[in-house]
Amino acid sequence: MSSTGAARVPIPLHERRYNVKAFRRGDDELSLVGEVEDVKPSGHYDPTDLEPITIHHMRVELTIDVPSMSIRDIRIEMPTHPYASCERVIVDYSQLVGTTLGRGFSGRLRELFGGPRGCSHTTALIQAMAPVAVQAAWPTARRSDDQMSDLPSYKTRGGGQWEVTANLDSCHVWSSSGEQVAALRAGSPLESPLWLTARKERRAQAKSSGAAAVDRPAVQN
Repeated sequence: MSSTGAARVPIPLHERRYNVKAFRRGDDELSLVGEVEDVKPSGHYDPTDLEPITIHHMRVELTIDVPSMSIRDIRIEMPTHPYASCERVIVDYSQLVGTTLGRGFSGRLRELFGGPRGCSHTTALIQAMAPVAVQAAWPTARRSDDQMSDLPSYKTRGGGQWEVTANLDSCHVWSSSGEQVAALRAGSPLESPLWLTARKERRAQAKSSGAAAVDRPAVQN
């Protein structure tokens, strides 16, 4: 609230949009398509211009090897960019071919394309795409990794071992010295994600409601 007690109305200044989609190509390859757009509101540059204006639009397609998670190919487009020289840096990003999308990738990306060595918007987009590749690889990856072989519960989860090794030390929940990993080492089952539990409950309720509706006798007029 201002000193006069009136609520301050927020004025739009800038919007950045990220969109990343992943696709499977056979059993050993993923394709990631990412886009970033920066949009200024109407009237930002000219009060008489009533349309929002896109000032940056970059598109990146990555071809990823599974299960190594290394980049096989990279293609970059810049449908909207401020200067004619912006596109000159596109070819430099081919240096990422062979790089693994795992721990250390962000540092390698900054080393190659941080600051004046790259396009800040393209680099930010690629950094946002890396975790999507890991998420997308779960259903397809089959990796022999004994990093967590001391966890008994993994032995009965089929491909679950890769799921856990991919997450190990990726956040506080998956800290190698944290409660969840300690519980797994002690033989406890892997906790079901809350969103999956909620979805199962909703489906069970819907199924139960549907069955009750079928069993309920019709009302006679």
